[in-house]
Amino acid sequence: MKTVLETNAGRWVELKTEADGFYVQQTGETAIGVFFQRELLDRAADETRASKPVRFFALEQLVDGATAFPVMLAADAHENPPLYKGFQNTLITGFQNRNPFPAYGEEIEALASEIGVALTPDHYPYRSHEIEPLERDDAAGPRP
Repeated sequence: MKTVLETNAGRWVELKTEADGFYVQQTGETAIGVFFQRELLDRAADETRASKPVRFFALEQLVDGATAFPVMLAADAHENPPLYKGFQNTLITGFQNRNPFPAYGEEIEALASEIGVALTPDHYPYRSHEIEPLERDDAAGPRP
């Protein structure tokens, strides 16, 4: 992962490898790694896609000495064909697919400004219903 921007809430990192995607997915308890893996496959199969990729980012924090990813997102500045039917390529989600707005709105706006892509609450794919957090003792990763 590559640091893109430091904020008061943590640092924005850009996912670069399949391992990055799965680490963020496991720690953030979301499916972002699946979307990232699909993007990597599309890049490998299509030179045009490789030159205009969907970029993936995560807000990394240290919580009680452990890594947490309270916000994960995909940003498409090129209007690529959708990675998955029913989903837009620019999407933003929080820990356990919860809505990261408004809690991390300032951090998301700062990243949007840094990378030159509009990132708004409309990019949260589950806004028609709120995702309830899982209450499990064995849940992976710290709670942001």
